[in-house]
Amino acid sequence: MPSFDTFTEEERAIVAASRELVKTIKSKDYKILLAGIGMANLAAWLAIHKLRSENILVDLLVEWGMFGYLPKPTDPFIFTMANIPSCKMITDLVGSIGINVNYPKSMAILSAGQVDKYGNINSTRTDGVTLVGSGGANDIVARAQETMVIMVQNKERLVEKVPYITCPGKRVSKIITSHAVFEKEHGIMVLKKYYAQRGISESEMTQKIIQNTGWKVELAEHLEKIEPPSEQELSLLRIFDPERFFLGAL
Repeated sequence: MPSFDTFTEEERAIVAASRELVKTIKSKDYKILLAGIGMANLAAWLAIHKLRSENILVDLLVEWGMFGYLPKPTDPFIFTMANIPSCKMITDLVGSIGINVNYPKSMAILSAGQVDKYGNINSTRTDGVTLVGSGGANDIVARAQETMVIMVQNKERLVEKVPYITCPGKRVSKIITSHAVFEKEHGIMVLKKYYAQRGISESEMTQKIIQNTGWKVELAEHLEKIEPPSEQELSLLRIFDPERFFLGAL
C-alpha cells in the first residue's frame, strides 16, 4: 500500500486546488461548483467532501446535466453513472451551462492544455497538434462567476501568450499547479504560494517555479507556504481514484 509520506505532483496539485476551492467557496458564499475533467474533477470532489464535513452544502455540477450529486468512490471519470442516484436533478447542457452555471453564486474548476499569464486557456491546438478541444469549457468560463485552472507545472503549458484562445481569461482567477498557486492581480497572474519542501529554501523553490513558467513571474510581497497533503486528503483521493487514472504513478 502506498505511503502517505509519498505523493505525486498530481496529488499535490489536486490537494492544493481543493483547499483553494474550499477557501473561495466559504469566503464568497458560492452555492454551485462545476467540475471539469481529470484533476479538476478530483479537486472538486475533495473540496465538496471537506465542505460537507463542516455542514456547508454546495451543489456539484457536471456540464451534461448532473446536478447536486455526492461523488462515489472508485470511478473518477466525470460522467460516471454511479453518481446519478445521488443527483438532486438531471438536466441537459442548456440547463447546466445556460442556467445553473449562469447563477450568480457559481464557480468552476477546469483542467487545461495551456494557460497564459492573463488566464487565457488553450485546450484546442498548439504547434500543429490538436488537443481535446473546448467541449463546454468556453461556455463555462464565460458564465461562471470565476474559474480556477489546475495543471502540472510545466514551462510549455504555462506560457506567455497562448497560441489559441479556447476560453478568455477575464474570469479566470487562479492557476493551481504542482509547484505553486498563481492569483490574478491587475490583470496578470502573480505567484502567491509555493510548496514547502524539505531541504529546499524559499528562494530555491521560487527559482524552480520561475524556471518552469513561460512568462516573467511577478512575486507577491509575501509568499505563503503550501503545506504537504495530509493523510486524510490523500486517503480520500486514493479512494476516489484507486487505479490512479489521474493521480499519476507513485
